[in-house]
Amino acid sequence: MFPIQVAIASILFASLIALTHFYLNHQRSNRLPFIPYLFSGLVIVQLYAFI
Repeated sequence: MFPIQVAIASILFASLIALTHFYLNHQRSNRLPFIPYLFSGLVIVQLYAFI
């Protein structure tokens, strides 16, 4: 659906956002699915490509 560069960049940003969230949250017992992070990473990459 997206070029490979967009997919890799989205996963990179999603991972950074997820790590930051878990580092700042300090509650290790709560688990969130990775899909919201993937979506936010994709939005960041698409907005960057739009500008």
